[in-house]
Amino acid sequence: MATPEPPAPDTTPWYLRPGLSRRIVTLLAAALGALVLAEILVAVAGSGKKAYFPWEKWPGLYAIAGLASSIALVLAARFVLRPLVKREDSYYQPHPTDQGGKNDA
Repeated sequence: MATPEPPAPDTTPWYLRPGLSRRIVTLLAAALGALVLAEILVAVAGSGKKAYFPWEKWPGLYAIAGLASSIALVLAARFVLRPLVKREDSYYQPHPTDQGGKNDA
């Protein structure tokens, strides 16, 4: 009887393993929730935070503003900037009617 061979080690890089993106998103959401909770607790304790405008005293304002600005950047990149710089799939391919010139390799 032959001894069974041990299974081959997983050579998939850590950043390509399935389920990792879900864990990262969950971890980031938990961190955001903890920071907003900490800010609410500091506001309830009365930290004496100086504010120039009344809305600066709202708990979680900076987290919400950061999230909104990140979403705005992604949407601007996708719907405004991408059409400006996008090229056809065959952009770098020579045109079929080109006969070649002195700069061709």
